[in-house]
Amino acid sequence: QDIIACAGDKLIVSYDGGSTWEMMPNPEYPKPEKYPFLRMSIEYSVALPNFLYVAVTCSERATSSQIGEGTLQLFDLKAKSWQYVKSFREGIDNVIPT
Repeated sequence: QDIIACAGDKLIVSYDGGSTWEMMPNPEYPKPEKYPFLRMSIEYSVALPNFLYVAVTCSERATSSQIGEGTLQLFDLKAKSWQYVKSFREGIDNVIPT
C-alpha cells in the first residue's frame, strides 16, 4: 500500500500514493480547552508497519505562550484511531510546539 502521511495541527493521510487525502481525527490530549493550539510530529517505524508514532504538543497560542503537556501517541493507520503511549511531563525536557 502506498501510504503517505503529513502532520501539523491536523494529521492527513493518503492511502493511494497521494491521489486522495483524508483528514484523520485529532488525538485526545490534556486540557484542550486551555491549550487549543495543537502540533503533531510523525515518525514511522518498520517494526510497526501499520502505525505512526506521533509527538503531540499544545500551547495557548501559536507564538510566545504557555505550553501544555506533550504526549507520545500511536496512530493506527488501519483502524484510524489513537492510542496513548506516555506523557512527556517526565523524562523529556523542552518539548515545544513548532
